[in-house]
Amino acid sequence: MNLSSITRDHVEKAIGQLTIEGMPTGFGPSTGYDLIHNGTPFAPKAVLAMAHKNANGVMPSSDDFSGGEGTPCFLTLRKLGFKIVRKNSDEALRLTSSVSAFANGYLAAKASMSRFSEQHEKLKSIGKKLEELLKGSGYVQISVKSAIGMGTFADVPWICIFDDRITDKASDGHYPVYLFSADMESLYLAYCISNGMMTNNAGTANRIRAKIKESLDDLSSLGFGQSIDLKSKLSTPRGYEKGTITAKKYDLKEINPEEFLTDLTSLLGKYQQIAESADNILTNDNKNTPRNQNVSLNHRLTSACSAKPFIILAGGTGTGKTRSAKLAAASIAGTDNVEVVSVGADWTDNRPLLGFRNLMAEGGKTYVAPPSLRIILKAVDNPGHAYFLILDEMNLSHVERYFADFLSSMESKEPLKLHDSNVALNTEDGITVPGKIAYPNNLFVIGTVNIDETTYMFSPKVLDRAHVIEFKVTWDEIANGLEGAVPSELQALRPEQVAEFMRVSHLTEKALPEKDHELLTEVLEDLHAALEGTRFVFAHRTARECLNFIASAQVLAKAEIIAPQETTNLIDLAILQKALPKLNGASGTLSKVLEELIKVSDKHDLELCKEKLESMSRQLKADQFVSFIQ
Repeated sequence: MNLSSITRDHVEKAIGQLTIEGMPTGFGPSTGYDLIHNGTPFAPKAVLAMAHKNANGVMPSSDDFSGGEGTPCFLTLRKLGFKIVRKNSDEALRLTSSVSAFANGYLAAKASMSRFSEQHEKLKSIGKKLEELLKGSGYVQISVKSAIGMGTFADVPWICIFDDRITDKASDGHYPVYLFSADMESLYLAYCISNGMMTNNAGTANRIRAKIKESLDDLSSLGFGQSIDLKSKLSTPRGYEKGTITAKKYDLKEINPEEFLTDLTSLLGKYQQIAESADNILTNDNKNTPRNQNVSLNHRLTSACSAKPFIILAGGTGTGKTRSAKLAAASIAGTDNVEVVSVGADWTDNRPLLGFRNLMAEGGKTYVAPPSLRIILKAVDNPGHAYFLILDEMNLSHVERYFADFLSSMESKEPLKLHDSNVALNTEDGITVPGKIAYPNNLFVIGTVNIDETTYMFSPKVLDRAHVIEFKVTWDEIANGLEGAVPSELQALRPEQVAEFMRVSHLTEKALPEKDHELLTEVLEDLHAALEGTRFVFAHRTARECLNFIASAQVLAKAEIIAPQETTNLIDLAILQKALPKLNGASGTLSKVLEELIKVSDKHDLELCKEKLESMSRQLKADQFVSFIQ
């Protein structure tokens, strides 16, 4: 670089260009110093680069030269009469002092279970000051959020920094975060993947970790890359540790303000690069779609429905299964084409589902049609539209007693018998009910189930004919619910996307690219070998429906209906939803089976399957009995 040709006029012209045009490509906000001109701060490196272009006609890149005390960049600008000062040094000192003061008082407040609001406001004030400092330094898309718990003191308070192009909540995405250790002796500046993503989409999280790590490796010169120990045995802090990509540790008794600020701005510079990158290593979903577990669940439900029109959604009471099913269904079919029916303990035959002929009215010419049959008939009459029947608490009665005929018709595509009259019957409000109807291939059934002392287990026959999706809720998602952050709706599919969803769901023969087909075959072969000789071994239906799920997901991703996934992740989901749900039994039956299945999961990098199988193995050792649906 030819710095000797640069004059004061070239620099002043550069400052004017930066004021009008903004930061040149490849340059970010200054980290440690500002050039002050007429009271306005500018990034010294960007100013010098533009001045060099004005003087020599060549625009240097940020990598061509360095800034900082003693560098030719600063020496040149100061020689020409420009003032360069250390950036925000007073604000950084006040900020670090506030952080230390908060830490000093936190443990005493936590031990006495008092002053929660006071501690909450202290950390919130620190977060606000930090956000003001960062926005004043040019990080306009940054927001800051802090938390010490939801009404009770958390072991590990935190201050998260979000770029809204990636995420705006702690329960999803990836972001820089300050984590206080539980003993209040250490503070970590970390770049983390959220607990929500680590729990609900481990495959995506690990790919993001690997890609982001490459971007952050050069921060090691500042001391990043240290191991993180939050001194807590609770699951949420341990999740923070697991999700950390890189971190730097500070002693809370003596934080160097300049180091604190330099480290943060350096990490935020990387964060901005990640947000602006061509492939934008974002979260599980598009920014316009509400981001939480319901979205990733929505994608799983959508893929599963396009592959198989019967889904079982399992999870604990109060986890939001029914609500999530309604949101997912409405995003495809619209609210008018979704019917939720609560299954009763008195459903001992198919009449509550399919209705019955009322022999006591008008000589047996009247038919009683419950809401479930009405949505079925609407689907028959409107084959070009999607319809969803949601059976809430499906296993509150014996499923086989009321669902067997319906399930048989769904599988065989044989007509569904409603009554034995030679002529069609009418309901009291004028709906025509024929004796038989063809099973509508535009009808999708989602059953929600709880497992407790009031419910019944599913038979293998039912499980074999469904995709079983477990619904789990993390503490972050519960906290978001308390804050009112749970969406009231999901973004509806566009008409062309609905049409593509319907087209895919109607395909009877789905296929995979040769490489993906071979990969799935290898996994299924090893899985079959592990289950051979047991009552859990699978056959053609399971293998074919695993393939259908993966093929459907790939097509839906191309139509931007769901987020794209690597084939290994789709195989992981397919096995989890189709091959494993029949697993249940006592220690003598399952111990060896689970051991072999864990080996298969390890071999083929099936992270969700391995996590589930290890959880089942732990419960089996504790209780001597376990089932997949818990």
